Amino acid sequence: MITPKGEGKVVDIMPMSNKVVVQLDNEENKYLTATFEREELQPWDELETLRRKAAAPCDRHEGGGCTCGKSGNRNS
Repeated sequence: MITPKGEGKVVDIMPMSNKVVVQLDNEENKYLTATFEREELQPWDELETLRRKAAAPCDRHEGGGCTCGKSGNRNS
């Protein structure tokens, strides 16, 4: 999971309060946990998918119909 305090692993879920306890990836203290609202968390795999999609070239560049700016030369 990606939290406001960095990456971590869900160790407990509190469905009645809509909160999640996360063990944070912290080199100083491997057992540091924090509680977050469920809406504050983002699954790591979804974030990685979005990163890859943003880095990939647009599929409309070859036809010249794209204005996303990823190709390096914009059609004005």
